[in-house]
Order: sequence, then structure tokens, then C-alpha cells
Amino acid sequence: MRSQVRTMKEIILSVVLVFGLSSFAQTISVDGIEKEPSSKPKAPAARSSAVSAPGAKASNLKTKTNASKPQPTPAQNKNFWNQETASPIFIVQNIATEKTRVYKRCQQTTLCAHELLFETDSIVGQKTDKQLDPKVYMTRLGHFKIAKWTKFFEDKNRKFPAWYKSDYSVVPKGTSAKEWLGPKYLPQAEVNAYRGAYGWLTAQLGPNADEQVIHGTYGWASDQGNFLTYFRNPLVSFIDDPMSQGATRVENQAVAYIRHLADLGTDVLRVYALEAYADPLLARYEAYKNQNSVWEWVLTIKDAQKDSVSLDKNVQVKRNFVYSDVLDEGRFEVDRYPTGLGYSATLFGLGAGAGTTGNTYQISRKHFKGVFLVDEGRFVDYEHPQVGGLSVGGYSKPVLPAYALSKNSSFILAAPANSPHSGPR
Repeated sequence: MRSQVRTMKEIILSVVLVFGLSSFAQTISVDGIEKEPSSKPKAPAARSSAVSAPGAKASNLKTKTNASKPQPTPAQNKNFWNQETASPIFIVQNIATEKTRVYKRCQQTTLCAHELLFETDSIVGQKTDKQLDPKVYMTRLGHFKIAKWTKFFEDKNRKFPAWYKSDYSVVPKGTSAKEWLGPKYLPQAEVNAYRGAYGWLTAQLGPNADEQVIHGTYGWASDQGNFLTYFRNPLVSFIDDPMSQGATRVENQAVAYIRHLADLGTDVLRVYALEAYADPLLARYEAYKNQNSVWEWVLTIKDAQKDSVSLDKNVQVKRNFVYSDVLDEGRFEVDRYPTGLGYSATLFGLGAGAGTTGNTYQISRKHFKGVFLVDEGRFVDYEHPQVGGLSVGGYSKPVLPAYALSKNSSFILAAPANSPHSGPR
């Protein structure tokens, strides 16, 4: 009976794809990850460098990348998990706009503007027909830290079998979303499961993150953000209705680059904020306006379901990978130009989660408190909105670390997606 229902769903899904219905928000999130403790999490033991198989020829390729990684420092810091220990790199996930941004923290003065290193689209938790409780599907706001990075994560119940595992068949490049979500590439005897939902890498957060991780998605590098677009289609939830528990997903190359920048202990700030510019001319980012940086990466089968190191090509060369272990490799264009997304009202909430409204959960405009300066990585008079359904996790107080605050009272709100200009404050 289950197979007949699934077959009917696949037929309907094929019709949906053919007619290219307009996209709205929908996500598959993940479950089964062990919850992080509400106090400080334990740092995993350091792993030794991988060694190539006996007799195998190690890669001796040497490359230069333009998107180099700032030198990490938390590994040498005894206060690695202390809330007051500011990480040199920090991540801001604006749940309202479904944007994930990575910043290099300014350390010159107490209150100085930070530098945007990377900006990408993401998808946050959304309700489904079978999961209407907002406390379950909405992404928690708050200040967290990265507690663990895992390569090709698989939940203990195998509801979401790993993107890659040694005893699973490899899903070929060019595989459609219907096939990724279907039974064709599931491990034997698995039903009602979703192969590869976590993507390449998964970051577990703590404390009190309620299993809401940051992770990749289905597909290969060549798919880029296509799967994010696919999951914004409301009929996807009608067909398969996958469970959503508030995790945030980005495309696989993006999560790999985030891992390259963000070590364990990296601050993750999840907010629900209006976006603005401290400098509407974005003078300090002029060099990135029309030209992206390039980052070279290599994805191998090594360390599957284990702690993950950076996929940076130079890092992998030093670990003596062999080409028989390579699944994929490429060059990722890194967007370093801040692009804010303004608030826009919608009729009956239609298209709220399309990634274009600046208000994913369609809360009233009056509930927004303060703004997020996307070009500085700082906040002006920000507070989490006090509305039903929006819950807060992470460290209890303060709302944001001191380095993320700004006293700037002069800024320009970002324009809505369909408007060419933004107005002054």
C-alpha cells in the first residue's frame, strides 16, 4: 500500500515539475541528532591527519585560492566554549530573510565594524500539513556556538540516510529531486526515508539548540542552489510532507565553505531582524561588487560519518588524499557583496517563505525591534520579536554579544525584493 501511495505521489510530483509552478517556502529539516547540553558542550577530541593507502600515489597538486581562510585561534583558547569568548569568525543567520552571513570580527576597538566574508541563501524551518505546532517547526533564535562538524551525517534512526556511506550506492550526478526523495537510492529495507537530506556537512549547535543544526542538502555541486528553489515549492510538502524541525539548510558548496571558515566554538547568532546598511554605497566592498572570490575544494570519501575538517583543496592535499577517494571537486564563487533584503507585506501570507519577503514567519511589522546592519555585522537596538511561535534558545543573556552591537543611529533600510530603492530610516 505504501509503495502505491508513493508511486501516486511521484506521478503528481512529475506534473508539478513539468508545469514549473511558482515557488514558495518549504523545507525538509532533520531530526535524530543528539541534543546538545544546556550548559557548555564538550569539544571533540582532535583527529590525526589521514594517511593515503599503502602504495597509493598521493596528490601533489598545488593550488592558490583567492578566498583564503583567516587564521583560527579558538583551538588554543582554554575558554573555547565560554559565552564571553568571542570567536574570530562569527555567523549571523537572519531567519526573517533566510540569509546566512559569515563575518570576520573586528578586533581593533571595542565597537568597530566587522567584515563580511560570505553571504548565501538558506532555508529555515517551516510548518507542514502534518506538523503544525510552531514550537516544532520554527527555527529558534539566540546565541549559539558550533559544537561539532560531521561529514555525511546520518541520524540514528536512518530516517535521513547519509548523502554518502561506504555500504550505500552513490547517487549519480544529475539525479532529479524526485529520485533523491524516492526509494531508488535508499538503503535496503528502508521506507519513508529521505536519502541525503543532511548533504555534505552538518554543524551541531549548543547550548539549548533543540537539535536545530546547520546543514547542506541533496544534490551535487553542479546543482548549486536548485534544491533550495525546489523545496520552496508548497506542493512539495503536499506530495511528501517531510518533517521540519527548524534546522537551516544551505547548498552543499556553501556549507563546505562555511566549514572552511568556521571552526568549533564559532559564534552563531540567529535573529529575526529588519536589514539595513550603515553605508548604502558599500564603499569598502566595491571590489566584490562585480567579481566574486574563488575557493577550490575537494570532496572525498574519507571521514564519512566522522568529525569533518575543511574541504579546502590545499588542506586535502596536505592530508595526502588519493584520487580514487575523490567524489567531486571544483571551484566555488564566494559572494562577499552585502545584499540586504527589505520587509514587504504579503496578502494572506502568500509567498511568505519564498525568500523574498524579509518576513518568513509573517509577523506584524510592529513586532520588529531594531535593525541588522548587513555591511557591518552589527545590530542597532535589536531585540528578539515577542510573538507566539518564535522561541529562543542558546545562551540565556545577553541577547547578543557585545561585539555585535552598534550605536550607529544613521542607516538606510534595505529595499524589498521587488523595489529598486530603499528609503531612509
